[in-house]
Amino acid sequence: MMLRRDAGERGSITLLSIGFLLVALAFVMVVVESSAAFLAGRSLAATCDAAALAVADAVDPAAAASAVPGQPLRLASQRADGAVADFAQQLATAGDPDAAAGTLQLAASVDAAGTTAEVRCRRPLRLPGIGWLGLRSADLPDVTARATARSRVA
Repeated sequence: MMLRRDAGERGSITLLSIGFLLVALAFVMVVVESSAAFLAGRSLAATCDAAALAVADAVDPAAAASAVPGQPLRLASQRADGAVADFAQQLATAGDPDAAAGTLQLAASVDAAGTTAEVRCRRPLRLPGIGWLGLRSADLPDVTARATARSRVA
């Protein structure tokens, strides 16, 4: 007994295989891009934490000399701005491309009590395969983070 093939179904496995390959490739791209975005956020959060610690260590020397033992040392807004600028310069020297290009934005503030520093960070989101979709990195939102740190205790 011979089996007859219907001529209209010839090559349908090839089309299904190509379709499955395209769906699998799209899935891999989504996973890679979302992982890159997640890691960019984590990296910026770590940078922001380090900047907040640098600002919290920038204690006013006059306040440190007259500090009450067991009380937090006072932070000055001017020293906080200088500390965050120094931190950005250290990042640029260490090879951070956003710090070197000036696209990493760090803004420090000190609370009214002068004991807690807050740093807000922003950098552009760069995804490895975004160009294939016809998008530019400039079309993507920025990655942001915020960190706080308290000053040292005298």
